[in-house]
Amino acid sequence: MEITMKKIKYYIIILFTFYFSACSILDEQEALQELPFEEAYATSANIQSALVGAYARIQNGTSAAPMGADFTLYGDIIADNARFVGSFVTLQQINIHEMIPDNASIGGTWIESYRAINAVNIIIDRLDNFDPNDPNDDGSIADIVDEVKGQSLALRAILHFELVRLYGQRPINVDPNALGIPYIRRGALDLDQVENDTRNTVGEVYELIEEDLLEALDLIGGFSGPGRVDANVIRGYLMRHALMQNNYTQAEQYADAIINSGAYSLNDEVTDFFENELSGESIWEILHNPQDNPGVNDALTTFYNVNGRDDIRVTNSYIQSFEENILPAQRSSIEAVGDSIVILDDRRELLLLDLFNADGELTGTVTQKYNQPANNDDNAPIMRYADVLLVKAEMLVRNTQSVSQDAIDILNQLRSRALRVVEFNEIAEGEFSQTERTDLLDNLLYTTADFSSADDLLNAILLERRIELAFEGHRYHDLVRLGEDVLIASPSEDVFTPVGADGLAFPIPQREIDANPEMVQNLGY
Repeated sequence: MEITMKKIKYYIIILFTFYFSACSILDEQEALQELPFEEAYATSANIQSALVGAYARIQNGTSAAPMGADFTLYGDIIADNARFVGSFVTLQQINIHEMIPDNASIGGTWIESYRAINAVNIIIDRLDNFDPNDPNDDGSIADIVDEVKGQSLALRAILHFELVRLYGQRPINVDPNALGIPYIRRGALDLDQVENDTRNTVGEVYELIEEDLLEALDLIGGFSGPGRVDANVIRGYLMRHALMQNNYTQAEQYADAIINSGAYSLNDEVTDFFENELSGESIWEILHNPQDNPGVNDALTTFYNVNGRDDIRVTNSYIQSFEENILPAQRSSIEAVGDSIVILDDRRELLLLDLFNADGELTGTVTQKYNQPANNDDNAPIMRYADVLLVKAEMLVRNTQSVSQDAIDILNQLRSRALRVVEFNEIAEGEFSQTERTDLLDNLLYTTADFSSADDLLNAILLERRIELAFEGHRYHDLVRLGEDVLIASPSEDVFTPVGADGLAFPIPQREIDANPEMVQNLGY
């Protein structure tokens, strides 16, 4: 079903969405929104500029930063890895599963996502109607059609995918016939082209996402660019698309395609990805810099870093997962060597920070994955290689229903990077130094003998996934696809909401409901 935008001025997209902020690459752009459509899109440079504008919109729009922060933050605070302790009522509501339709954060994400969708739809419309004999064409457009249309289709699909996972009434694995979101495939240039929207079902949205992603993959070829969507980003989203539907064969195929591309490898240290932009483990990051970032109210660094707003606390549930990640037999084998031997996980030691009051009492724990509070310019980690490897390991077990050695080998890659065995040596006046015991590390690596069934190995993979990918927006969606109840991490850590329950899906923004008589609100609101 073809859907267009809302009948309310606040939602209407300014002609070509050239909201370019302070990004340095856009300093020379003309005010093309004042030109007639044919002239504004008459050259490849102008079309490329419009695409840059769409990327800018998802990175840091006027009212929200959908891919630049929001989707990552929401995937954490609605689940059981993170507690929101800040003053933003809108985020408190998400944290405790008590959202309202007037929630400004939820409304802003919806608005900016559909603004970006409209921007790429205008580009797609232009390229679909491209005529090499058009007098307005300077002859350059033909050279960029596949590259730009491929990216535009992919962005359209990705935004709808992220939206339907939050705003759809039920998850795809619970009820594909439940109301999803409007899937918009036509650009609106002015008020005359605006129509009332209806919501596609969740199943229809997923079908259209796959259609767009497959066409984008066919078009995009070998294109790549920092912060841009390329073929492996598309494969990664096809992998996630399949994963949410429990289509394990297809998810493994797309994970294999990324792995077999040879384009990525695990970084040497767990901190490398977060300290070095566009490292060898990076598949897609939303780029921020000191001049162009979501700022003090929207940036990931602002929310997560102790020197920012300091709004996020790590849950006891997550911290306990590190203890669970060492098997009793593994722990016993290490402790048997001596009392001074200790097992450390750098994801705990280096990527988390314990906070203490003046009396030395522990007051909480924060993540250190986002560590640039002075400028709020940490990139948003949309997709990295560790995620793909963990999906591959999980699919190996699910698709063979066996204790797969290949899956164990993948787990051990991550464990050997993160785990350390150290011996504390007294040196003087009660001070201690650490000596690494690499000879003991093998005691912490899995073998087939550690697992009595495929389910045991699967649980180990899912636990490793929780630890490795925490605070990157994955946890809620993993709980949903696994059909597990979603823990309310604040104010209590023992209250759960069943997957698919009324009031767990985000409400459709009230402005949307008021403006459009065809728009139906989610149940529970």
